[in-house]
Amino acid sequence: MARHFFRVGLLLGCILSQPTCLLQPNAGYVSMAPTRPGKLDLQANIGGGYPYLAWGSLHFDPFVTKTVSIPVDLLVTYPGIGTVRVGGRWRLAHFTSLGGGLGFFAGTGSFVDGIVDIEWALGHRWRWFGLSFTTRPTYIIRFPMITVPSELALAFFVKKTFAITVLINGGVQIYWEDQAETKGGIGGGLGIFWRL
Repeated sequence: MARHFFRVGLLLGCILSQPTCLLQPNAGYVSMAPTRPGKLDLQANIGGGYPYLAWGSLHFDPFVTKTVSIPVDLLVTYPGIGTVRVGGRWRLAHFTSLGGGLGFFAGTGSFVDGIVDIEWALGHRWRWFGLSFTTRPTYIIRFPMITVPSELALAFFVKKTFAITVLINGGVQIYWEDQAETKGGIGGGLGIFWRL
């Protein structure tokens, strides 16, 4: 019976993984709508959860073609970790995208480490409501660690290009050195999405 609870908990951790606890920025709301090159999706989010009490993030997602963009993510958490990530995102269809990124994070103990990730997102927008689910399996370069962060974002559009967002995120990380250790976290937040 305990094994079944562990499996369900691990699965929920993978589905609702929290980037802030996993040393990686959250993606926020990912719009699948194509647009002309030069347009920008801008986001600002704040939130909290376990194990980090609070976090804030900025996301800049400029389009280089109608369906390809170069997202730049900045994240700060309390207690203190700062993360910078630059990636690529290709909207394959009106409901899904693939991408990846590179970045680094720094903590209060003067440590710095790199991250490499892949990203997969699903999403859809109805007239005044949008929904996206993003997951970013990530390899932490210096530490022997793999993280599986994911996020569900609900976007409530108050104008055609401006939305208030609600975020539910969580995650699981697998750390190994002398022996394997698994940790998880869950959280949420609020933000804004603006296509400029």
